[in-house]
Amino acid sequence: QRHAVELETKINDRTSELMTTLQEIQNLKTHQDGDYFLTSLLIKPLGKNNNKSERVHVEFITYQKKKFQFRSYKEEIGGDICVSYNITLRNRPMSVFLNADAMGKSMQGAGGALVLGSVFQSIIQRTKYSHEMQEEYPEKWLRNTFVELHKVFESFKGSMLVSILMGLVED
Repeated sequence: QRHAVELETKINDRTSELMTTLQEIQNLKTHQDGDYFLTSLLIKPLGKNNNKSERVHVEFITYQKKKFQFRSYKEEIGGDICVSYNITLRNRPMSVFLNADAMGKSMQGAGGALVLGSVFQSIIQRTKYSHEMQEEYPEKWLRNTFVELHKVFESFKGSMLVSILMGLVED
């Protein structure tokens, strides 16, 4: 009789411990999904098809590896980013595109995409407002853009890597 009571008490104690642990895990998962959600909100405006050209058509198909739900939002996060813009170089309208994959799982890849998207958007904005940059030849603009992006990622000393395909198309 005493053994049965002790066994039942042990089972109840273990069940309670397991429930507490499960609740802690669920809280951590909710917190992680919240971090994923906030990061995805930061990346979204950076990975847009901003091409307004009537002659050059750009489409994106991007599927991130990590799918998650935070509250009522179903989202995805990862290191893939596609971007397009219109710029003018040497008085010629150009469509510029970038397709990239930042290496790493979920947050690490998303961090790389966030850095890449921010720096690339900065280069585009500088080009739009700098007469000097607009006077560059397209191949020089591409090389300088690549070098600037490369230097940013070089500063991470291999802890953040990205592969890119980038190009210009004269409208």
